[in-house]
Amino acid sequence: MEMQVRQPVRTTVVGGSIAGCACAVALRRCGHAVDVYERTRSNLAERGQGIALPPSLMGELIARGYIGEDFPAQENRERIWLVPDARRATGRELWRQPSSVLTCNWGLLWRQLRARIPDSCYHAGQEVAEAWDIPDGAAGSSTGEGLLRRPDLVVGADGYRSRLRQHVVPGAAPRYAGYALWRGGVPVRLLGGLEQALDLIGQAYCTAVFPGGQALFYLIAAIAPDGGLEPAVSWVLYARPPQEAAFDPSLSYPPGRVTHTLIGHVRARARDVLPPAWGEVVSRTADEDVTVQPVVDLELPRIRRGSVLLAGDASSLVRPHTAAGAAKALLDALCLEEEMSRAQSLAEAMASYEARRREHGNQLVELGRRMGRDQVEKAPVWSEMTPQRMDAWAQATLAGRSHYLYGNTPGSRPGGVPAG
Repeated sequence: MEMQVRQPVRTTVVGGSIAGCACAVALRRCGHAVDVYERTRSNLAERGQGIALPPSLMGELIARGYIGEDFPAQENRERIWLVPDARRATGRELWRQPSSVLTCNWGLLWRQLRARIPDSCYHAGQEVAEAWDIPDGAAGSSTGEGLLRRPDLVVGADGYRSRLRQHVVPGAAPRYAGYALWRGGVPVRLLGGLEQALDLIGQAYCTAVFPGGQALFYLIAAIAPDGGLEPAVSWVLYARPPQEAAFDPSLSYPPGRVTHTLIGHVRARARDVLPPAWGEVVSRTADEDVTVQPVVDLELPRIRRGSVLLAGDASSLVRPHTAAGAAKALLDALCLEEEMSRAQSLAEAMASYEARRREHGNQLVELGRRMGRDQVEKAPVWSEMTPQRMDAWAQATLAGRSHYLYGNTPGSRPGGVPAG
């Protein structure tokens, strides 16, 4: 007998970062019992890296109560593409592209989502070691401490190295693109003398391009030493890791675990290929605020097996060029809430969720690959580009699809949330 969604559904959410917390909020809003298991004991709110979201998605999250109206986000109306120029410390502008984007702090977003989950339902320091199907349609799971659970639904939101993904699609593995992404951030109070650069990103975000890579700079709110908020510049830089570095593309390198070789490489690369002002932003970033991750992607033939669903990076993996990691996870949660609210059975809700989110995720994977190809792997000769050529180049990359970063593309609108 199929379980009615109107009955309380016992759910185990594996992973307690943005995807896991958002899915837990979604299920609790539908009246279901949720337990979240996060393998780390560290305070995830301390992860202060920048992320981007479409304004319309932010509005929906506020309207549904996932985050508060006071959530701090920086409004950006344009994307300014730059190349080095000996006469300008910030570089020469190639293109001012219409792009309505909100940039914000990952840790502050997590904090808002986590605040909506009771402490009794959030289990830090407990890792779900495995999941399995039960003939009656439910699912089983066990933690590393040997505690067995028999929920009606398991949501795998355990990140890009997901164990639950292996349960759903055995053998699925992320594909390394051959280059990496460095991230960092520095408070504006430490950027004296860089007023021209700060003025540029007052209501825009900047992309400085160079052969074989690019770097992005934008403002976010960060946690100040006194516990309040202060403005900070968040940056990302794409490049190939140095050959002499022991770089493992199956791992990520969080703050405090990035080698001196990898930090030295990004500082040297920024100094050599970026306009001086932006290279200085990278230079003034503290070592402990730098992270490195391999650029990987993965499309999946399914994101559900029995009563186990995948969400966030545990599902399809999208290259960061799409600025869709957090957005995709949040859209997964909103979709889960919608399907659990309107379906007549749990099986129907899971099937509808998979149909919507698998297709959307795989489309983003393909778009991310095209962006990586055209912006890093086989980029044009940037110094020869004009605004008209840049626009045509972007249209070719999108291949008829709309995306919220590109507010001037056919079928898109400023701040439009990708379909799904």
